[in-house]
Amino acid sequence: MPRYLNVKGKVVRAYSPDYYTHVEIVDTGYEYVYKVAPLVLTKDETKLLHSVMEELAYILKPSELTQAERLESVLRKRGLPDKIIYLVKSEVVGYSWLEPLMRDENLEDIQCFRAETPVRVTHRDFGLIESNIVPSLDEVDRIVRILAHRGGSGIHRSRPILDSVILPTGDRAALTYRSEVSPTSSFTIRKFPRNPWTPTRIMLTGMLTPEAMAFLWLGIEAKLPILIFGEMGSGKSVSGDELSLITWKGLPLLMRFDELWSFMSRSGTYGRLLGCSSSGETRTLSLVGLSRVTGLIRHESPDHLVEVTLEDGRSIIVTNDHSVTVLDSTNHSLKVKRTEELRPGIDRMPVITGFKLPSSNLNPGVLKELLVNVSKGMCDLDEHLMSCVLSIDFARFIGYYLARGSLCGSTITLDDVDNDIMIDVKRICERLGVTFDVKDNSYTIDSKQLSSLLLSLGCGSSEDAKCLPVMYLCMSREWKLALLRALLKISARKSRASLIMNTRSRSLSSGLIYAFSELGIPIRKKNIHLKSGAVNELVIEGDLLEDPESAILDMTRPYSKVRWTRVVSVTRVPSRTRYVYDLEVPLTQTFISGDCVIVHNTSLANSLGCLIRPSASIILVQDVPEMKIPHENLISLSERKSFTLGAVGTVDMETLVAHALRRSTDYLIVNEVRYGEAKAFAQYVATGHGGITSFHAGNINEVFSRFKSLGVDEATMSSVRILIHTIRFPSSKRGAPFYLRRVRAIYYITGLREYTPIADLVFDYDSVNDVLVEINPGSAMEEIAKRLMVSTERLNEELELRKSFMKSVLKAAKYGKFLSAEEWFSILRIYYRDPRLALDKLKEVLSTLSSGLEKKSHDKKSR
Repeated sequence: MPRYLNVKGKVVRAYSPDYYTHVEIVDTGYEYVYKVAPLVLTKDETKLLHSVMEELAYILKPSELTQAERLESVLRKRGLPDKIIYLVKSEVVGYSWLEPLMRDENLEDIQCFRAETPVRVTHRDFGLIESNIVPSLDEVDRIVRILAHRGGSGIHRSRPILDSVILPTGDRAALTYRSEVSPTSSFTIRKFPRNPWTPTRIMLTGMLTPEAMAFLWLGIEAKLPILIFGEMGSGKSVSGDELSLITWKGLPLLMRFDELWSFMSRSGTYGRLLGCSSSGETRTLSLVGLSRVTGLIRHESPDHLVEVTLEDGRSIIVTNDHSVTVLDSTNHSLKVKRTEELRPGIDRMPVITGFKLPSSNLNPGVLKELLVNVSKGMCDLDEHLMSCVLSIDFARFIGYYLARGSLCGSTITLDDVDNDIMIDVKRICERLGVTFDVKDNSYTIDSKQLSSLLLSLGCGSSEDAKCLPVMYLCMSREWKLALLRALLKISARKSRASLIMNTRSRSLSSGLIYAFSELGIPIRKKNIHLKSGAVNELVIEGDLLEDPESAILDMTRPYSKVRWTRVVSVTRVPSRTRYVYDLEVPLTQTFISGDCVIVHNTSLANSLGCLIRPSASIILVQDVPEMKIPHENLISLSERKSFTLGAVGTVDMETLVAHALRRSTDYLIVNEVRYGEAKAFAQYVATGHGGITSFHAGNINEVFSRFKSLGVDEATMSSVRILIHTIRFPSSKRGAPFYLRRVRAIYYITGLREYTPIADLVFDYDSVNDVLVEINPGSAMEEIAKRLMVSTERLNEELELRKSFMKSVLKAAKYGKFLSAEEWFSILRIYYRDPRLALDKLKEVLSTLSSGLEKKSHDKKSR
């Protein structure tokens, strides 16, 4: 058995996935842990378990050992306790110590990358988290052999890799066995829902509203092809070390993405992100502004990222395939490229050299609330100190600290400062009411509260971790100038008309670029590599020390400055953070990150398949059998891989979709198109058949450009009419974070021009009210009316009827009705026979359910 770590912390959720083991989601203060408490046996129970395991070979035939029902029947006849039966079954026909994880319907993935490290799980509500299970080298070997055997295959040193093992549960496992290709065995299990996703289950999650579901139902009825797309798990992400600018309650904040993730989870708001949008095919960018963040998605960071460095020294660190907006110097066109496609010396990227922030009102109360959210609730400071933070004196103190300060425990030290600065620091400390000590050219302050405040502000404790305070951009111009002047007075040196400053902290150098860009002061950056480590050199144009006002632009005038800067290098660098982040920003596909650089940013298909008329026929094509559509007239096809020499006998997705073209069916559903099957799917729906599939893409333009690269001609691709954009992002409920899946937008494609879609936004996601809002269904409804050969008036009546049906069935679903596929199709058949009868039936069900609920409530009060 593996080791089970004793994880301590606040339990935010507890449940049992199998009625025997116990699972807790534990908040340790800095991360969540999936804690499993295995079954504990007494000495007598342990002896009984061993004896039963030894006797099984004599009790059952070899063929019966793989039959779970037969095994359980024999064990129960012997009068064994339930937990002994559970353990025997888990070892003989189950998954050993993985059994509770396999039975937990809240888990989507189970991952073990190497032995002697905690198994990781992807929880439906808490995302990717570590468990307390630490398997040994032999245990990982054993469980990998068990998984291969359960999937009807074998794994060993001469055949150490299995890519797609389909388990009896319907889940998919990827396995490696310890050999020359890997120092330790490993496995990844992709779990699929045990019950089909029906429209009622999807609506209960809030992913689709009854109105949107009714619209899509009509689209499916009219055989309008539907493509679901999103970018989840694609890995197009920004390093967690990179800075970005958001607003919280109208206040502009500057923080790293790692901090932003925690802050958004604790504060329960997504705020707005500094971003901009391109204006068509021109070489301009619109006014820089703040756009709301609708999603922040965290991924495990790969071992290496890519640092794109520009001519002025600014840079951005992202994953290798991240999209960026570039200006092609050869033909002066604006394009979106992946970082791996950038051409140093030719392509130019936009950088922000000036932007206007919203006015802010930061008082001590708001500041304390902000710092509580930033510092994980550990900020316990008095009102006097909070008021001092807003003073010009404290701004100078932070500037001195960023230039020459260090922090160890509760002791703050300022080194190598001259007498004038020491006198100023002494005066500041007296006003703050903290003790101090002067020795040589060092200044020592011993204050637990002041140390806690600096950490809460995010100023950092060491030279390479320094950063501007999180609320820097909220402050007045005088406060900002006081901090910058104090910082530069100590650390900057003059060179002609410029100031040059060195810092080992990349976060501080990036923050200063934001600070000077906001003030409209030109700044350049240079990376210097010394024996002692890397140094960021900043060159600030203009003399802030002698005449700071001369370099400041009028901040009351709305403006933005964007400069196209040449790419000089694209370098592979080791990742310095555990996580990377995707951002969802509506309408704008770009946001500001790094050194003020502009960067670009299937269960639903299953439920839509359940909207197809029961009398219609469907072909379902999948690479692995993850989708379950319990339709009467369904042909289900899955890929087959071959392990023979030359892969003889392989049946791939493209072959299966091409086969579907030769079958006389009404609809084709493909769980996901990636390669050649995309072309075959487009050809199928272009012939007038209905179709539903999914595709990885970040926006509708990318959908069509990627289909173009897959060889789908424009005329064929124009048959795809309805596009559904899905997103997944963290939220919070009762103080605990969890993940939300939502439909961000539903588009109707009215035409294509050189693979650029002309689209109507039919539904749009309102993140404030967490609902899909109907925007413009006109063109789509006209097309549906033509295909169904009814008038638009009659179609609108039908739409209202279906909305009423969906609203009623959703109300019933909240009582647990019509969630299963059998119940769903029973009411759907009634609707197709007589819609009014179906609505009357739903009214009866709701009336019965509500009266039953009232009776229970009355009985409870009577007791």
